[in-house]
Amino acid sequence: MKKNASIRWLRSRSAAANAAARLPALAADFFSAGRALAAADSGPAEAHQFRIRTKRLRYTLELFQPCYGAGLKRRLDSLRGIQQLLGELNDLATIARLANRPAIEELMKERVTAKIGEFRRLWGEQFDRPGAEADWKRYLRGRPRRPVRKRVAAVG
Repeated sequence: MKKNASIRWLRSRSAAANAAARLPALAADFFSAGRALAAADSGPAEAHQFRIRTKRLRYTLELFQPCYGAGLKRRLDSLRGIQQLLGELNDLATIARLANRPAIEELMKERVTAKIGEFRRLWGEQFDRPGAEADWKRYLRGRPRRPVRKRVAAVG
């Protein structure tokens, strides 16, 4: 998903129908970017950009949680885990950049390298396993339910 990209929703469709039509493509973009980050000799700047992409996907999916129900929670949790790990990596890279002391800078760079390895491991376990992307897209394309509106009993 490009920065400031917008999703074109059809006003004539329900939120659930729009979600089913549009969210699988967002998941595909996420998987493509994640594979590229995991496979490349990427550094903190690329990891930070992917963190932002992960955050956008997670927040978008959270908006549609009433349409998908509790089944979406597991997917949101896995996105949250990747996002948190990449946030820690960014913090370490920032400390290294601002340290002004060679020993601290070197230590932070070692930790950044370790976090990138941790990202690759987590990505492989949760997202790069066979069928993971297809599973996400199938789930998001599935038949999300219409949010249930609760009726308030009249008092009187």
